[in-house]
Amino acid sequence: WRNLKHINDLATKDFTDGQTHLDILKVRVLFGQWFILPPKSTLIPCIRALLKCRMLLGLRVMTTSRQLVVQQCIEDYEKWCKRVSEDYDKNFKFPKQHYLIHALDDVRLKGVLRNGTTRTGEGIHQEVK
Repeated sequence: WRNLKHINDLATKDFTDGQTHLDILKVRVLFGQWFILPPKSTLIPCIRALLKCRMLLGLRVMTTSRQLVVQQCIEDYEKWCKRVSEDYDKNFKFPKQHYLIHALDDVRLKGVLRNGTTRTGEGIHQEVK
């Protein structure tokens, strides 16, 4: 990926902005996840499903067949979130998690998601840091 940040000492991060979060997903999930998590962890397929959804929803063209793939991907991600909730007592009830359910409706109404963001105003985090 172009302009991808390299993040050192990932385990010691206590703050990340939205773009850093995406960079962590791209690098750590694809190349380093199995070194951190225990074997057969439900977090691995859950994070992989999230990354797949994010990548598919970030495409510049969204055909009907792609929408079907995205819908299946979102359903798969929701299934893994339920399993992670059971295994790790994790609560997935927060706004950005809920927005994923409506992502395809937004694509159908407004076009591809590259034209919008849920990270509006997160630039101020640099000043808060």
